[in-house]
Amino acid sequence: MCHFYRSDGKYLVIPKLPVEMILACLKPLTVLLLPFLAAWLITSYAPTRSRALRVAAFGSAATVALVSCLPALVITAVAISEIVGTEHTGGLDGLTLMTVGGKTAVTPGAGSSVASIYTRPRTTQANLHGLAGFQGVDVVGDGDPLIYAPFDGRVASAGCDGYKTTAYLKLHPVCQSEATWLDMRSADGRYRMVLLHGDYDVVAGQELKQGQRIGTDNCWGWCTGNHSHIILWDRGVLVSYLDYVGKGTPPARDLAGLSSVLAALGYSPANDMGLRISHYEPAAGGINCDSDCGHMASGDVTWDWTGGKGGVYAAACPPAWPFGTRFSYAGATYECRDRGGWIQCYEPGAYDEALKRDAETSYCWVDLYNTPPVGYGTLAYDWQFIK
Repeated sequence: MCHFYRSDGKYLVIPKLPVEMILACLKPLTVLLLPFLAAWLITSYAPTRSRALRVAAFGSAATVALVSCLPALVITAVAISEIVGTEHTGGLDGLTLMTVGGKTAVTPGAGSSVASIYTRPRTTQANLHGLAGFQGVDVVGDGDPLIYAPFDGRVASAGCDGYKTTAYLKLHPVCQSEATWLDMRSADGRYRMVLLHGDYDVVAGQELKQGQRIGTDNCWGWCTGNHSHIILWDRGVLVSYLDYVGKGTPPARDLAGLSSVLAALGYSPANDMGLRISHYEPAAGGINCDSDCGHMASGDVTWDWTGGKGGVYAAACPPAWPFGTRFSYAGATYECRDRGGWIQCYEPGAYDEALKRDAETSYCWVDLYNTPPVGYGTLAYDWQFIK
């Protein structure tokens, strides 16, 4: 795929074509010609030059070329979707190609929707934050503190979050210094949402209807004012509630959805989307964590991955890359076992918290649990997903 930068964050307007990029565009064209060259040689020099032989040879060449073009067709469809600026669904095994807010994504087909939990929501903290594996966003009901069910489903559990803190404004009569907790699952099994800090009127096992009143916001546990800390999972992957609320089919986070599709097809995005490299190998002085340094977001014990497992090293990956996703870089294999607040994917113009500047190209951060061969923040293209 030929990768072009964007100058305005939305449209492809100023292509930059260094020699490497031109070669990257020419290589696949050359590869597509090889099966036809082989077919011509076979039909030209075979002892029997029959029509059936020509049909078989060139038919096989066309089949090989078509299969090779499949990723390009997916990418072209995404680009068309972005230019048109409207959602549409296609017949690629139920996948949905869409553009939301100038960001293109490829996600599985539509399911249940996520509604706002407030009638007048106001976001107070948009970045994912919190304990590892439970990072969410903060939203408050502006003038209306009542909380409503975000989808049809049921209450999985309700009570206290189990995290004792000294940073509280007041003690809850039951949870004391811990935050109040409400865990909900959608009826189709797609979504899980956890709310913290509020007064909740529902109990474990209770059925929910979207828009049903379920509580009132408050400030129990580690907080500085009334609000809801909202944690959302889509098919087991931690995502941002703000990317989903009010959308029938939410976007994958930036380019990660497209990469996942290509990986599922067995193709590599190498040389098209870069990786920003970070590390948290203790021996290299790079360990960083939230309150629980002993466990990764997947639940794995951190130290069990020290030195790798069977030649595979752990990595913190963007939220849209499911746990268990593997990729190779610099001769090593990595498996996504952890998350990180700044481990995200970015498109041109998006502000990168880690670098403290706008992204100039498309890339995803990964945090490697070993000593990488490059410095912090290096943008690398010699990587690929492992099917």
